[in-house]
Amino acid sequence: MSDLMAEITKAMGFRHYALVHHVDLKPAVRSVHIVDYPQDWVERFQARRLYASDPIHRASHRTNVGFAWSAVQSIISLTAADRSILAEAYEASPQDLFARQR
Repeated sequence: MSDLMAEITKAMGFRHYALVHHVDLKPAVRSVHIVDYPQDWVERFQARRLYASDPIHRASHRTNVGFAWSAVQSIISLTAADRSILAEAYEASPQDLFARQR
């Protein structure tokens, strides 16, 4: 599954992907959590519980189509905390990313 996700992600012109399905985004025994984001970002994201207020996840519930992270502000209103999370994410991977609701 990871190889297929990597191939599709590259074909779409993006560097990283996350395929996550769980109610609160915390890794759990029965969750789907396949990501290839930089490991240091994944560790910070989880350690600081950023999944609880992730603007990308929140935006993905407002649309039925995938979107580039750079378009998130056209889907939801961003708070200062949202902008901070996105800035940190772009630091970890300075390229536009793509999101798609399950």
